[in-house]
Amino acid sequence: MRLDARRISGCTLTLAMAITCGTAAAGPHEMGSPLTRLRAHEHGQVLVLDGARYVAAKDFISGRLTEFTLSDGQVVDLNVQRMEIYSPNARLVAVDNFGERELPRPDMVLFSGEVVGDPDSRVFLSMSPYGNNGFVQYDGKVHIITSGEYGFGLDTVIYNLSDLPEGTINWYEYRCGVDDIDQPMPTDAGAAVPENVPCRNIEMAVETDHEFLLRFSGNQNAANAYIATLFAANSFIYTRDVNARFTVVWSRLWLTSDDPWTATSTSTQLTQWRNYWLSNMTSVHRDLAHFLSGRNLGGGVAWLSAICTNFGYGLSANLNGFFPYPIQNNHPQNWDLMVVAHEMGHNFGAPHTHDKNPPIDGCASGDCSVTPNGTIMSYCHLCSGGMSNLRMEFHPRNINEDMLPHLASRTCDLTCPVEILFDYPLGLPEIVSPGGLTTVRVDIIDNGLAPNPAHSRIHYSINGGPVQSSLLTHLGGSAYEGQLVGGECADPISYYFAASADGSTFYYGPANGPGGDRHHALSADTFDPTFHDNCETNPGWTVTNSPGLTDGQWTRGVPVVCNRGDPPTDFDGSGQCWLTNNSRANNCNTDVDDGTTTLTSPIMDATGGEAFISYARWYSNNFGASPYADIFVVEISNNGGSTWVNLETVGPAGPEVEGGWYYRTFRVADYVAPTNQMRIRFHASDLGAGSVVEAAVDAISMRIAACASPCPGDLSGSSDANDPAYGVPDGIVDAADFFYFLDQFASGNLAVADLTGSSDPNDPAYGVPDGVIDAADFFFFLDIFVLGCP
Repeated sequence: MRLDARRISGCTLTLAMAITCGTAAAGPHEMGSPLTRLRAHEHGQVLVLDGARYVAAKDFISGRLTEFTLSDGQVVDLNVQRMEIYSPNARLVAVDNFGERELPRPDMVLFSGEVVGDPDSRVFLSMSPYGNNGFVQYDGKVHIITSGEYGFGLDTVIYNLSDLPEGTINWYEYRCGVDDIDQPMPTDAGAAVPENVPCRNIEMAVETDHEFLLRFSGNQNAANAYIATLFAANSFIYTRDVNARFTVVWSRLWLTSDDPWTATSTSTQLTQWRNYWLSNMTSVHRDLAHFLSGRNLGGGVAWLSAICTNFGYGLSANLNGFFPYPIQNNHPQNWDLMVVAHEMGHNFGAPHTHDKNPPIDGCASGDCSVTPNGTIMSYCHLCSGGMSNLRMEFHPRNINEDMLPHLASRTCDLTCPVEILFDYPLGLPEIVSPGGLTTVRVDIIDNGLAPNPAHSRIHYSINGGPVQSSLLTHLGGSAYEGQLVGGECADPISYYFAASADGSTFYYGPANGPGGDRHHALSADTFDPTFHDNCETNPGWTVTNSPGLTDGQWTRGVPVVCNRGDPPTDFDGSGQCWLTNNSRANNCNTDVDDGTTTLTSPIMDATGGEAFISYARWYSNNFGASPYADIFVVEISNNGGSTWVNLETVGPAGPEVEGGWYYRTFRVADYVAPTNQMRIRFHASDLGAGSVVEAAVDAISMRIAACASPCPGDLSGSSDANDPAYGVPDGIVDAADFFYFLDQFASGNLAVADLTGSSDPNDPAYGVPDGVIDAADFFFFLDIFVLGCP
């Protein structure tokens, strides 16, 4: 489980985001909800994913999300903790005509928890650039969060499922085919259920068909994000009811239509799939496997009581690819979460509620008296109201008579892994004291394994040098404190934390710290912008297009959200960004076509210290007639644009060409000599057979890292006002500096001679300019003059 993931670039230096975008956290273990209210909706509220808060949420392990808006407009706070559904070694693969290749994990954030003040409430949130889904069970209501079908540009809405007018959602009449297949003989009869139900971890393998990928317009990140959403939500439900959680260890997407799945019903497809896997997929270790289908096969099916057996397979078909969306007279919708939960319930040993003796309910035969309190294994979705009749829970009899006995009978290892987690309640520093020590606070959390303070350390590297380490100070409980050593001015610092229970097995924050995935900081006293643009106005950007370009020119605005490779929000949360043709015209077919569009910055100043250029970028080229064919190019100039040098090229393939905001920082001097005539430009191109190319940039800045002079009395290399060395420090404190100071003191030059508000070293005003030149400044200069240079 990786709860310490930070998206760190492969560039020269990546800097913490809280300073750049404005700190999103309101206090220790607290931040504003990434989903914020935009406006009212006829069935609830429209929410929008705030870019800056979303980035901050990637480092938010647990705590309070403030100001979350429910469907009725009520604002609540949520107590949440991060969820990771993929195992550390999970393989996400895709198959096309060239064979199998591995995919990156999707850019997303998963939270589960409760509404503050109501321990009986339930909260699940799945947030990503590819869609938002979730639910809040609170005060007798079920608030559904959904962004609807991928690629249609729908708003993210939150609505009360039970308050929808009849017919708002055209519910699909889902049918489970568990009675259509021969069931294996049960092996769990009479199994004793322990008094304290232990935590169990079910390792899941996930199969799909090509039609499932088509639900996401071929976007592999979006498809994998939805797989994670379904199994994380189910993990939340199953953990609550039977203390079993899911970990996805393997998943597969089929990029072309020639997948091996040819059956036309759920029962025959389940059998075909099982036979294929028994013959070809024995190397994939799993406790259960589940097939997610986008085809109209009729519903779902699974074998009963099948964990860790040769019948550990279930199938869910007719999937939407999103949580139910309130659209009048829309095509039939499933509630995918409930379908998958139902079929896996069979794998856990639970029959339908109407098959129990005596029956739990009679919904299957038309007795709807229990609605709207049907449970996951019931057929109460056949009653008026459809899926809104089902509570997201298992009936106690299913739990106690079927599911817990089946789990107790398993002889395979289902033990929940124990680990040590890391959290940063005060955030992480962006700059550290040059040549000095900077205190960093870290919480090292017992997640089934108690850390030993004697084995808790901070590891750091200065300017790419050897990794050094020091022991953390234990403050009590989970709180620790480390000292981060700074280098010379503008040296980059990379670091990670380590902890162990026994000194032999270590856990790291970030999880792959020894492998290079680290936190980053800069040795500097100040890190101030000479240029910063949040794209809310245009300070002088220019757009040029190549001859023949027919669409996709750079424009500035609030993203219209087409879900066609374009960003759903800006990056920094201010609202606007630069993006390629921000329009819903032509059914959102407004990507870059038949040429190159170039966005060029105004002049920026990179003088006065060590300069760093930063920006957030979004790029997508992964679907269309010729996916993974085009590139996104960033260039820098130090002469106003007369000549250009490549800063980075994104694509044509790789994990960063499938959407998602990536923040990049580069040291200017590594590419060109810094001047006060700097420009940067971004090229988005469609030069091949026609991939869907969408790009965006935001939060562009030029920042200068500066350090206090180690020789504050060194003011001038000459006392002659006509000498070019006059007023230019030369590394020596001598008479020239004294007479230069006298000149500035006498002329009233506040910039040089206003040094202090007091001549008493014990006074807090000592060394703090007060806007007045007086005797205190003179005596303060004498103090630093006597100190000389080190």
